[in-house]
Amino acid sequence: MKRTFLLLCLALLSLGVLSGCETSGGKLEPTVAAIQRRVVKIDESVGGSLTKLNETTAALSARVEESDTQTRQLRTMAEENQVKLDELQREMKSIKTALYKSIGATASGGVLPVTPPTATVDTVTVDTPNGTAPVTPLPPVTPVATPSPAEGANLAPPASIPAATPTAPAEPAKAAMSSSDAAEAKRLYQQAQKTFANGDYAGAQQQFTDFLQRYTSADDASNAQFWVGKCHLNQDRYQEAIQAFQAVRANYPDSNKVPWALQNAAVAHARLGQKDEAIALFDEVIKNYPMSPAADGARSDLSKLRGQ
Repeated sequence: MKRTFLLLCLALLSLGVLSGCETSGGKLEPTVAAIQRRVVKIDESVGGSLTKLNETTAALSARVEESDTQTRQLRTMAEENQVKLDELQREMKSIKTALYKSIGATASGGVLPVTPPTATVDTVTVDTPNGTAPVTPLPPVTPVATPSPAEGANLAPPASIPAATPTAPAEPAKAAMSSSDAAEAKRLYQQAQKTFANGDYAGAQQQFTDFLQRYTSADDASNAQFWVGKCHLNQDRYQEAIQAFQAVRANYPDSNKVPWALQNAAVAHARLGQKDEAIALFDEVIKNYPMSPAADGARSDLSKLRGQ
């Protein structure tokens, strides 16, 4: 509106100047009309450009917001995949150790030494036409070593070597879930993850809490408890976050989320100004889970907390 008003004032000013310089023949009116047409044309051109500029700005803002959402989703998926990978590596190591023990092999692929039983070679005498003569029995056959896994496949344990007995206590059996319940549990868990990735931490917290109330024995129960703590942490509700993270260790001590929960609980303590509690938890993660990604984060956070 201001731009149009200025243009009209310019036109009127031109009209006033021209009216003072009016000449014979009536040439002033066509000049004024031409000026008015140019003013209208300029106004339309500028207005159209501003409209396109506003539309372009809105489109760019929408794309930036969409990119941020996708980035949060990818970050969440990456963290989940890293935790699952760590768990698979531990399981593979346990299976490998048990297999080597059962077939008498070492972890490096060699064969455990088998000490043959000590046998005494007795000399006996037999009757011959010329009298008696000593006869030495054949020595005992030395058992053949069991081949390593690299030399053959589908090897059965030797009869002389008992199968290895797992030393780790078995996890308590979970209540069986029907296929329909398992599918519904997975759907609700993934929906809560999407809500978290979209930045709706209050909504995600409620969804993860509902999931835990309905499916306490689901495979993702410990993960859901961890994400409840993350929702509190991202809302600056540090005391509630600490309680939720501590519940991961208390209720799911064998979960691969325990080191992550302790590391995040330490962060919450640090933000509350509870430096001693934070340092203690960081040290616990580094000591008890030295090879985990959570320990890497704990080392970095601990250095920052100590001003190193």
